[in-house]
Amino acid sequence: MDKMDLWKKALSLRKELGEDTTSPIDIFALAYTIEKLSIVYYPMGNNISGVCIRGTGNNVVAINSTMTLGRQHFSMAHELYHLYFDD
Repeated sequence: MDKMDLWKKALSLRKELGEDTTSPIDIFALAYTIEKLSIVYYPMGNNISGVCIRGTGNNVVAINSTMTLGRQHFSMAHELYHLYFDD
């Protein structure tokens, strides 16, 4: 997948979630608005930043609470990508 494909997916998801295409996003506030998504903050090993578990009735994103806030932001966005775009 090239950068243009990623850009198109990002714009599409922003629209789907009610965000405009240019404003900064509070990724945590946005994640809490997603139906059937449970968010867990838990201390994990240094080699795990986050985990996405897709289920039939509910989905879970777990974020490593020992990571820096910047890393947690990145991890939330990364795990949401898995939630919406992985097959």
